[in-house]
Amino acid sequence: MERKEPSVRMDPSLYSFFRIGAAAAVIAVVFFRRNTAIELMSFNGFGLFSMPEEYPTTVQSWFEIMAASPYLGLVLANIMDAINYVLIGIYLSAVAVSLWPQNQSVSLLAMASAITGVNLHLASFRGFSLLSLSRQFAASAEGADRARLLAAGEALLAENNPSRPSPGAGVALSLFFISLAGLLLAWQMRRSPPYRRSTAIVGLLANGIVMAHFPALLTNSALAAGLPIILSAPLRVLWYVMGARSLWELTSYSETTALSEVANPQESVHP
Repeated sequence: MERKEPSVRMDPSLYSFFRIGAAAAVIAVVFFRRNTAIELMSFNGFGLFSMPEEYPTTVQSWFEIMAASPYLGLVLANIMDAINYVLIGIYLSAVAVSLWPQNQSVSLLAMASAITGVNLHLASFRGFSLLSLSRQFAASAEGADRARLLAAGEALLAENNPSRPSPGAGVALSLFFISLAGLLLAWQMRRSPPYRRSTAIVGLLANGIVMAHFPALLTNSALAAGLPIILSAPLRVLWYVMGARSLWELTSYSETTALSEVANPQESVHP
């Protein structure tokens, strides 16, 4: 399919940011997918390293895993999700900037929503705090100190426990704001070259399906809440890749046009 040419010339100083956004989306899809911990537990680390079959169920078991393997503990605490949110936040911000000439208000709202989602998710991540407590717990020999550390760990897991079917409020809100940003940008993509209409449709479906997750949380059903996330996952991955391609094409088209105008200055002059 022939790509659409952008109707508005972009500032060349933004090309690097667009490429960073495109690269961030691809890196997120390939290396830092959401729910990577569940993938690794389901397939025993793909044979690369040993993984438990399920999440730790007690604070002490979290401490033991963190002490034995900080990397494994952080993966189980969903550090991959945190990195994914940062990368996708960069991607969404780049898309918002690329769509700025078409509708500044929607682009600004989408970027603010994406940044809010990333910040909420990072603020809700408890992996490093659990790791710190686990090291203090391992170094402590007194019962009173250990009891205090266990209580602190319980408080952290009460806020955001990766093993629970429903996430903590911060994680749920971060997903909402990231998905809202995706919806706004996908809607803008419909008539905004170089984004194809198919990219916009996939984005609307991917982020729209995720939105069904939030009313489903009220049912207290793990299946009802998890189904929209599962169904939207392949669409989200596809949308990130399609959007990344368009971001990259935006810079390559603009550079080609600029070189053409330098070579043929008279053709670029319009009466």
